[in-house]
Amino acid sequence: MMQTPEQETIKSTLSRSEKKRADILAAASAEFREKGFAGTSMDALSARAEVSKRTLYNHFSNKEALFEAITGSLWEALQGVPFQPDQPLVDQLKAMARQKMDVINQPDHIELTRCVIGEYMRHAQMAQKAMAKLEQSEDGVIRWFEDAMAADQLRQEDPRFVAHQFYGLLKTFAFFPQMIAHAPAPTPEEQDKIIDSAVTMILAQYQIAP
Repeated sequence: MMQTPEQETIKSTLSRSEKKRADILAAASAEFREKGFAGTSMDALSARAEVSKRTLYNHFSNKEALFEAITGSLWEALQGVPFQPDQPLVDQLKAMARQKMDVINQPDHIELTRCVIGEYMRHAQMAQKAMAKLEQSEDGVIRWFEDAMAADQLRQEDPRFVAHQFYGLLKTFAFFPQMIAHAPAPTPEEQDKIIDSAVTMILAQYQIAP
């Protein structure tokens, strides 16, 4: 099973058990992308990860637990940046927008997200758990808006609403067209335009003039 240079570097610092877990997650991600949840079996995952079924079950009790772990990996990078009252808001917002853009433009992210969302549409309980994880993963972004409002740099609104609005401006052009309509990923120049526009709109709406 091929690994990216980044994955190999990370794995070199892991324990034997952690490496096995990383192999399993990488194999599961590929299997779910290619075959969907229903078409993926624990036997196939064991073979693809090159681990015994006993090892697989030691890490994940069933396919649902493994799918949940994969789901979590989709959101884990969306932690935002700490609010810095002495730094320009525009630079901080652009840093968060770039972080989001980097996540949703990772290889295979869209394909895996399609698989995940397809399962959520069939399983309400699974969807509810995933949404709870998404909310947790975005706590850092929500906290940034909350802190900016507390510092009187943004006007008082619901920080959760504003955080979702901010990400919505990005995903309208750099996520949903790719996931639903199979549109090509935006070019670096297009990404810059999307980020600049989203940040400008948020600041125009909420920034308090000095």
